[in-house]
This record gives sequence, structure tokens and C-alpha cells, in this order.
Amino acid sequence: MSVVNYPKLAKELTRYTGDGALAEVYAPDKDQVIVAVLVHLPSIGGASAGDVVVQLDDVEGAPFDTVLYTKTMDAAADAVYLPTRPLPLPKGSKLNISFDNTNALVYGVTVWAQDYRG
Repeated sequence: MSVVNYPKLAKELTRYTGDGALAEVYAPDKDQVIVAVLVHLPSIGGASAGDVVVQLDDVEGAPFDTVLYTKTMDAAADAVYLPTRPLPLPKGSKLNISFDNTNALVYGVTVWAQDYRG
């Protein structure tokens, strides 16, 4: 068994919830690292539910924007994005978290982050 050893446990927890289309933007006002993004539904998304997408909106502009994670939710109730290493998110950059949620299920989103210490 291998253990991932982060320097410290994440100190910032941000949560979103709703039952329509998910279009949340995580935009910290300081340099941070992303430790995890979790999306939970009360049951599988169902036919044509759509994809959960986590995308970096980079402060340096569109040429650097990157889709970090995608998961089809038709047969899933959870999407868990765990970067291999904590992902730097410089001040001014954002994480866009989206999901069509065509079946209008109540969702819960959790973003775990910690301050960047270079």
C-alpha cells in the first residue's frame, strides 16, 4: 500500500449545492494548491445526465486554459478529482466546475485547497 503524504492537510473547504445545471467557479484571492474536487449525487446521474468537467481558467489567458478532469455521470453518483500532486492555482486563476445535470438531481460539490507555500 502506498501513502500520499501532503505537507499539511487542506485548510480551506468550499462547498456548493444545487439541483440545476452546475456552473461553479472557484476563484481564491491568493495563491493556492488544489488538493481535491468532489462532486456527489444522491443516485446515479441517469440517461444523458452529462459530464462533470473541472477546467483550469488560467490567469495567463486562454492559451493556458486546460481541462483537468472529465467524468460521465450517466452511471455514476460520484466524481472525484484528485491531482497526483497538489495542483498550483495562482491568484487570478480559477477552477470552473460544470455538469449539465439534465435530470435535476441535487448535487454537492466540495473543493479542498490549501495556501501555496513556495
